[in-house]
Amino acid sequence: MAFQEELLEWKNKYGTQIAVEEMIGVCKSYEVLYDDALRYASWFRKQEQERIALLGATSYAWLCHAYGALMAGKTVIVADPLLPVADIVSLLSYTDVELVYTDDDDKKLRNGIEEAGIAYEMFIELSECVSDEECTFEKDGDIIFFTSGTSGRAKGVVLPFEAVYGNAQRLSESTAVGLDGKMYTPLPFYHIYATTMTLAFLHKGQTVCLGNPRHVLQELEYFKPAIMVMVSAMAEFLLKNKAIGEWGRLFAVAGAKCDKSLELSAAECGIQVQNLYGASETAGGIGLSCMGQGIERMAAAKGVNVSVEPDGEIVIQTLGHMKEYYKNPQATAEVMRDGKIYLGDVGEAYEDGTFSPMGRKQDVIAMKNGNKLYCDEMDEELTAVDGVEEACVIYVDGKVIAVVVCEDGCEEDVVRKNLKQYNKKQPYFRKLDEIWMRKEALPRTRIGKLQRNHVIKEYGGY
Repeated sequence: MAFQEELLEWKNKYGTQIAVEEMIGVCKSYEVLYDDALRYASWFRKQEQERIALLGATSYAWLCHAYGALMAGKTVIVADPLLPVADIVSLLSYTDVELVYTDDDDKKLRNGIEEAGIAYEMFIELSECVSDEECTFEKDGDIIFFTSGTSGRAKGVVLPFEAVYGNAQRLSESTAVGLDGKMYTPLPFYHIYATTMTLAFLHKGQTVCLGNPRHVLQELEYFKPAIMVMVSAMAEFLLKNKAIGEWGRLFAVAGAKCDKSLELSAAECGIQVQNLYGASETAGGIGLSCMGQGIERMAAAKGVNVSVEPDGEIVIQTLGHMKEYYKNPQATAEVMRDGKIYLGDVGEAYEDGTFSPMGRKQDVIAMKNGNKLYCDEMDEELTAVDGVEEACVIYVDGKVIAVVVCEDGCEEDVVRKNLKQYNKKQPYFRKLDEIWMRKEALPRTRIGKLQRNHVIKEYGGY
């Protein structure tokens, strides 16, 4: 089924009900969403560029651009606009972007993108788009999300858009079951979780309220949503600040490990927590905890099979998944084997068919803000800093900590200064919160492999 048919189904079922709302006054019905998306699709189909990137805040305008371009068969690349300019340009060049649309005319970013030979334009005004009511859009394009490595090593996950909204349809059957009311998300749409969950709640006919993490307190008071889609760190912040009124019924969290403590704290306020598991490679969530049954165990979504290998690795078979890592066949072959997806997570399977993800098989840390730290590459970068003999990164209590052993004869103050310069060049989610100057060599196995868990335990007693 093409996405146009999905939109039409929404229009016919929900009509004048509000589909999307923003605090700035945007309030769009399902009928208007259908009409606006088709107008953008008609406009994009006339454009010669086939590979289009979107940079911008979470908004109705962003949705219309994305839905329109994808219906027109374009490949849409979504990236984090808060990354350093050099990283954004690197990502866009790597994925062969021809044209960038943005909601913020940043001169430095414009110069960097145009110097790379990529066109840079502001979002299109709806008034510029004229819809051909007889147009049909039968073949949707692909959408590319990035893994959370640095720009030089991040992988572009190529997903058929049909896989994304198909997965959202299946998720909608098990997410926030029995709860009506508005859904609110401040998460950015370059995050697969925000994109998929927005589609899931639109499929259910509920109002999706789009927000900004910087204004979350004001937006919650304005929207009074029953369901809040976010990462666990944000939910913890809201509970700590007593920001949820009687209208709040459920936190739907994903993108990072969800601790039992969040569920307990939320329960004290009369709020349930539903934990989702998945990845860009699986077109979003493929497993979720059952309402009212705790967050530890998850059930696979409809159409998904989850099993655990003898070595503990979780294996996924799903109807919708990535085509490939863009221009990276080796990495693709490592993850997609024999019709199954191996993401490198480990877990435990139970007789009742549920499962519990336990962590990463490879050395990747899922942060509370939804991003991931690729430890090996960050270790390498830290060790390359002048004056550093060896180094590693650890993540403790929500803090990114560099553990550093200085070269003989090098002053700690000099190394700290060099590390501060390194820190300035990092994306916001990789910035160092602390530096631990360690006197002894880092603990390693006999074959030289870093024992990161030992470092974390030592840091706890430091």
